[in-house]
Amino acid sequence: MERRFLTVKEAKVAIPASHDKIYKLIRAGQLEVRKLGRRTLISVASIERLHDTLPRADIDRSNEAA
Repeated sequence: MERRFLTVKEAKVAIPASHDKIYKLIRAGQLEVRKLGRRTLISVASIERLHDTLPRADIDRSNEAA
């Protein structure tokens, strides 16, 4: 069975981001969460949506040695 939720600790690795940044994303509504007792669980689907919205990196390769 594929996991649908990650703990905050696991999400920090998956995104990657700091503990504070994870909670900022939650408060901003960018990550969907559920509570199981005291545990905060973050939807894998919302992490994937976040990844899809990140801008592509524009890497300048003109200074690389040929």
